[in-house]
Amino acid sequence: MDDLLKTSLEIKRVLKKDGILRMHVHYHKKTKAEPIEINDDIMKNVFSWCKNFNKISESNSKHGYVLSKGEGSYTVWSN
Repeated sequence: MDDLLKTSLEIKRVLKKDGILRMHVHYHKKTKAEPIEINDDIMKNVFSWCKNFNKISESNSKHGYVLSKGEGSYTVWSN
């Protein structure tokens, strides 16, 4: 994804009224392949249109993989 705001607005456009939005987001430092660095403040701002949108989980592991220190974290957001 090159533009988180555009992505958010497209989700808003296609999500049914009172629809449920849940997403898994990997917070990490920006890289050449993934040039966007995301954090809680950015998520709250970009998805401010989504009623009751909150981070419901944060972890440094998923499905048998554990992030090393400094690799960021995995988050789950939902309304």
